[in-house]
Amino acid sequence: MIYKDANVTYDINSRRSDGRATNIQFMTQDTGSAKLSFSFTKDGAPLPLSAVDAKIVLLYPDGSFYKKSLTLIDKVNGKAEYILSDEELKHYGIVKAELKLYYTNGQALATSFFTFTISKTLEDQNIVPVAEYYIDDFETLRNGINQTVDEISRTVEELREKFADLEAIETKDGAQEKADTAEQNAKDYTDEHANDQTKHITTKEREAWNAKETPSGAQEKVNAHANKTDIHVTQSDKDKWNTAEANAKAYTDVHAADMAKHITAAERMKWNSAQLLKITNDAGGVLISIGDTDDFLSEIVEAGKQFGTFYSSGKSTNGPSSLSTRGFFHFTSTDSDGKGTFGYVVAIDYKNNVFTNYLNLNQGWTGWSKLETEHNARSYTDNLEKKLTDLTWFSPTLQNSWVNYTDSNATDQTKYKVRYAKDVTGTVFVEGAISKGIIGFGVPAFILPEGYRPARAIQWVGVASQGGMSGVPQTHRLLVDIDGKVIIENCSNTVKPNDYISLGFSFKAV
Repeated sequence: MIYKDANVTYDINSRRSDGRATNIQFMTQDTGSAKLSFSFTKDGAPLPLSAVDAKIVLLYPDGSFYKKSLTLIDKVNGKAEYILSDEELKHYGIVKAELKLYYTNGQALATSFFTFTISKTLEDQNIVPVAEYYIDDFETLRNGINQTVDEISRTVEELREKFADLEAIETKDGAQEKADTAEQNAKDYTDEHANDQTKHITTKEREAWNAKETPSGAQEKVNAHANKTDIHVTQSDKDKWNTAEANAKAYTDVHAADMAKHITAAERMKWNSAQLLKITNDAGGVLISIGDTDDFLSEIVEAGKQFGTFYSSGKSTNGPSSLSTRGFFHFTSTDSDGKGTFGYVVAIDYKNNVFTNYLNLNQGWTGWSKLETEHNARSYTDNLEKKLTDLTWFSPTLQNSWVNYTDSNATDQTKYKVRYAKDVTGTVFVEGAISKGIIGFGVPAFILPEGYRPARAIQWVGVASQGGMSGVPQTHRLLVDIDGKVIIENCSNTVKPNDYISLGFSFKAV
């Protein structure tokens, strides 16, 4: 077989490493030939892999995640390889990778991660990436299924409770059944009385009595019998029973026609299909309010079961604007706590500035982006200086001991604070000054978020401190990498290299 063989060497030690970007590049049409070869050493000697299960973890730019085993080709000399599948080659872009070694004695080692690139060939320009996710073990799948079954069971119990009251309401058929039963009971009683020979005489008995008695005597007996109200039904009783039957029927008709007590089939379908979660509060206003000093993004995530509206003052932290904002948020793919895993926020301040932010809990918030209008675009070309003043500026988190430079003689100690912004043309501006941090290759002073990064690595030469150098002007070299890292690589000042580093550059964002 012929492979595009890319070699990566790792020395297992405790020295700190922030990973590395390699020059490895595969193409989307390198089917069956894209191979990563690895050499593991420890203190310069080959690392034996005889009792090791080696894994590679791959995170693609579209969010796809793979965890696969390496093929150990030389366990004695610490060599392994991994051939990318045709499916993996479809996920083009910068791929983040990390190697993990699992020993049979329970020990595990994780190497520093590295990156490589998969580029699209001309033939694949219309490839639509498909996000694929793989479950690493069966226990994770089983726990997810059990959780889904529990949620379905809780939903069924809630529906039973909702319909318990409906079952207690008497229907038209139920009322009619009671009226029919009352009528049948009266008829059965009458039939039983008519057939009770202990209370009535037969024809033979009458003839025998007529033969023995005079007609007048018999008539008297008959009249006496007829007047016995304890064994005969009076007209009053008949009227009472007829009235009861009529009342039962009237009650049934009134009850059946009472739409305040009953629901129609259309209403039942409408209620069953109704929205279960509110997007506003009970009064129709905003669903959540974000107060002063509250963390804007944390409050949104806490409320983000699906979607809703919000109001935020201009004093909340991590907010999009220094002005009060209103807007809405939307989340999908809820996690086990019912909170959104993926989503976005749209915020509008009272000066009609519109901001958006996107969340992926696996990677965090992407950062606020301001939507520019046609009016702002025209203003930009007419008055560039005023446009820079109107930009929305953000302050990055400084790393590796770097701090914002301060001047003890200055009244405003924040005028050197590092900040960045992007205008409607996609130009990113970075300005400020820093000091006291670590200078060196691969050591970032701060990291620009996605949307504020160059398409390729760019270097600048800037002003550095003259301290200790007899007043001779000094310079530093700065790198902005495609992953957003801003790195002070070196400085011409050999006495106080990190005493003062000035920043002031711009570039087109990717």
